[in-house]
Amino acid sequence: MGTQQFLLILFSFVVLGLIIYSGYVMMHNSTVNSSREQLIYNLYDIGLIAQEYYKKTVDKEGENGSYTGWKLPDQFYYSTAGTFDVSIKDKRIDLSAVGTQIGRNNKTNVHVTASVDNKGIIIIVVN
Repeated sequence: MGTQQFLLILFSFVVLGLIIYSGYVMMHNSTVNSSREQLIYNLYDIGLIAQEYYKKTVDKEGENGSYTGWKLPDQFYYSTAGTFDVSIKDKRIDLSAVGTQIGRNNKTNVHVTASVDNKGIIIIVVN
């Protein structure tokens, strides 16, 4: 009788440990995915702002077919989602965002890039 009770208690601890571990993994994955999605949404918003600038005429504070003179809005340099970097060329803008959570490779933070031109916005998840 004592052996059966001991094995039952041991089995209960093992199951409880597995439940706690799986809950931790699920919560961690959810946090990482949320961080990545937030960066993607922010990059898309920045891309839309840049395209708006590209399409505006000079008299409406745009550049009429060029990204020259466009600046990343201040609220996007540092946010709760991460940090953003921009490389501006005449006909294209390259954006990079690094999140606050460790990404899929378990070594570096979440990283998403985007390329914005007159045809659209291409977003690539790096990590």
